[in-house]
Parts: sequence; C-alpha cells; structure tokens
Amino acid sequence: MLSFLPAVLRTPKLFHRYIPAVEESVIGIITQKYGESFDVDIGGPFTATLPVLAFEGATRRNRPNVQVCDRHISGRLFRT
Repeated sequence: MLSFLPAVLRTPKLFHRYIPAVEESVIGIITQKYGESFDVDIGGPFTATLPVLAFEGATRRNRPNVQVCDRHISGRLFRT
C-alpha cells in the first residue's frame, strides 16, 4: 500500500525499501555506459541493464546519443 501526498511517495514502514517487481513500470537514471548497454539506477537494490538497441529507432549505425546522468529513462522491467 502506497500513500501519495503532493510531490511525495511514501512506502509503509513494513516494507522499509522499494523493490521493483517484474512487469512494473519504472523510471531510472543512466549510471554507466558500456559498448552495447547501459546500467540504469531504478531505485532498487540492483541496477537494471538496458541494451543500446532497446531504444525506439536505434540500429547499430544509428545509436542513441545518451550520456551518463543526463536523462531519465522510463521503461518496464522484464526478467532475463
């Protein structure tokens, strides 16, 4: 159970920490850039891995111009 207050998201003390679930929509910040993927901080205990080709319209020749910490990425979690 989450309670929404103006500009604040609070979790009950029962949970103590947010843990993203599979199929949940998340927002993250790029923390590392590798050759074919990015590490994204989604606010959980682990980072998410985002392949470069996961961006809409991205190809091996047309890569997205994304730098570390400059954008907020939204997406949905999937188990690999």
